[in-house]
Amino acid sequence: MIMKVVHVLAGKANPETMNGVNKVVHHLSEEQTNNGLDVEVWGLTKSSLTSVHSHNYKLKLFSMMRTRFSISPELTAEIEASNADIVHFHSVFIPEFFVIAKLLSKNKTPWVITPHSGYSTESIAHNYLLKVMYFRVFEKYLIKNSRAIHLLGIREKGLLSKHCDDNKFVIIPNGHNVCELVDHIEKRSELPLFGFCGRLSIRHKGLDLLCLGFAEYVQSGGKGNLRIIGGGEVEQLKAIINELGLESRIDVMGPLFGTKKVESIRHMDAFIHTSRWEGIPMAVLEAASMKIPVLITEETNLGSYVRRHNAGYVLKDNSAHNISDALHKLEDDFVHKRIYPMGENAKSMIINDFSWSFVEAQVRHDLYNLGDSS
Repeated sequence: MIMKVVHVLAGKANPETMNGVNKVVHHLSEEQTNNGLDVEVWGLTKSSLTSVHSHNYKLKLFSMMRTRFSISPELTAEIEASNADIVHFHSVFIPEFFVIAKLLSKNKTPWVITPHSGYSTESIAHNYLLKVMYFRVFEKYLIKNSRAIHLLGIREKGLLSKHCDDNKFVIIPNGHNVCELVDHIEKRSELPLFGFCGRLSIRHKGLDLLCLGFAEYVQSGGKGNLRIIGGGEVEQLKAIINELGLESRIDVMGPLFGTKKVESIRHMDAFIHTSRWEGIPMAVLEAASMKIPVLITEETNLGSYVRRHNAGYVLKDNSAHNISDALHKLEDDFVHKRIYPMGENAKSMIINDFSWSFVEAQVRHDLYNLGDSS
C-alpha cells in the first residue's frame, strides 16, 4: 500500500525564493515522491493560483480568505475528500492551520508540525504578548493533538518546553540536494572574500552584528571584503554600512537566484551566518556543499555538525568582538591555505549528514512513523 503524505504551508513551495520553508517543502516532497510516497503539497496563497517551478509532486494551491480564520470552499472539500495517512504542517501562528486541524480531527487524520524555529525563544520575543495569547487559544490545539513535533535542533524548543513532553519531539536536520553540489572556485584573489546570502532581516539574521564585527575586523588590520546577497531591509542595511564608513569594503548585491546566486557564492572564501535565531539556514548548507567553510552562531542549530567535521567556526557568543576574532582566524586560514581542507570537510559534512535521502528516511520512520512506503 502506497502511503500518502500531504504538506501544508503558506506559500507555493517555490525553491527559487529567499523563503527557507518553501525550499524545504519542495525538496522534501521531491525526495519523498522519488522514494515511492504519494505526495501532495497544499499551498495557501494571497496571489495567483499558478506555480512557475518544476516539481514531481502534486501541487494544489488555494486562495487565502480575507478572514484568516476561514478557508476556501475548495480547500474544505479537499480536506473532506482526502485519504492522507499523515498531514505535515510547516511553520506556525498561521490561523488557517487551526481551521484545517479541526477538519482533520473530524476525519481522524493525524498530523505533525515543523515549526521552522517559530516557537524559539527569540522568535516568540517579537510580538510576545500577542503570540502567547494566540498560542493559548489556538496554537495549543495543534500542538496537543499532533502526532509529533519536528525540531531542527534542541534550541528550537522555546515555548514548547512548557507544553510538551520530550517524547513528542523528533530532531531531524534540514537537507541539501547532493546532486546539486557545485565546488568552490580555487583562489583567484590575494584577499579573502567573506559572504552572506539570505533574507535581509537585520535583527533576525544578526546583520547588524555582522557589520559591527566586520568594522572591528577592518579597524584591527583585517584585509578581507564582505559580500551580502539578498532582498529585504536593503536600505536600512546600507545605512548601517554607510554610518560605519564601510561602503568600499561591503558589497550589498540585492537578491540573486539560480545560477547567478550560485556563481556569486562560489567566489566566497568563507560563508558567514550570524543569526540570532534560526531553524536550519539552507544557505549555510548550500555554501558548505560548495566546499566553502562557514562561520555560524549556535542559534543556526548547526554548531555540533560544524565542530564535528571541522568545517569552520562556531561563535560561542554572538557578539561583534567574537565575529571580528573569527574573521581574523579565517583570514589567517586563507593566507596559510588551511581554508581549503576545511572546505573539503564542509562538503563531506553535507554528503554524510544532510543529504535529502538521509533526511527523508528519518522523517518517514521517526517523524511520520509510516514504515516502508509500500
